[in-house]
Amino acid sequence: MANFTVKPAAGQNLKIQRHTGADALTIDTHGNMQVSGTITTGTMTNAVSVPQEVIKKFHHFTSSTRSAGAGGAFTTPFTYTTAFTPIDPVKNSFHIHGNVPAAGQGQDHCGYGLRFEMTAANSRAAGIGVLATYWDFIGKGSQYHDVSTATLLTHQGYNFVIGKGILPAGTFTIKHLMGAAGGSRCGQYNPNSSDHARLSQQTQSELMIIEYANI
Repeated sequence: MANFTVKPAAGQNLKIQRHTGADALTIDTHGNMQVSGTITTGTMTNAVSVPQEVIKKFHHFTSSTRSAGAGGAFTTPFTYTTAFTPIDPVKNSFHIHGNVPAAGQGQDHCGYGLRFEMTAANSRAAGIGVLATYWDFIGKGSQYHDVSTATLLTHQGYNFVIGKGILPAGTFTIKHLMGAAGGSRCGQYNPNSSDHARLSQQTQSELMIIEYANI
């Protein structure tokens, strides 16, 4: 069966009206659509372009692996458990925020952030042409709470934005990144009762990446 085409006269709009004669749906001469009521059902996919900042996806990651801190520059004490595959990092931006519980120690001041790392296969698939590639974000929008008693629970956190076009398309492993001089570091990340008897349950790091389309 051939397509059924409804076409108004040249220079006129296409209208669908309610029983009262009021316009319910109007398509103007440029193809723009105006709806007088509310769209109540259906799905808007991420392929629809919206001319304002709009959330495309919430990416959520956790880690509950107890991991020792390590001195020195740019070490990765633990990895988040789920791979990160953005919808479109070339066009979209990312709001990063999260919290990492840690057990402090006498010299626990350090820089920290995130490492987005590709495997060799993923970097080749992305057309980068190297064996492995990673992007480091350290000391940006981060939070830190030191404690007066070194061995008590503290936390590190993330709160920053990765703009569009910084990360390539592909799949990433996300690692907690830290760096310090003189061997300074937290004692443990994601501590548990091995660090303090009152931590009766395993603590867990939480990371949320909000992918959003730019205005």
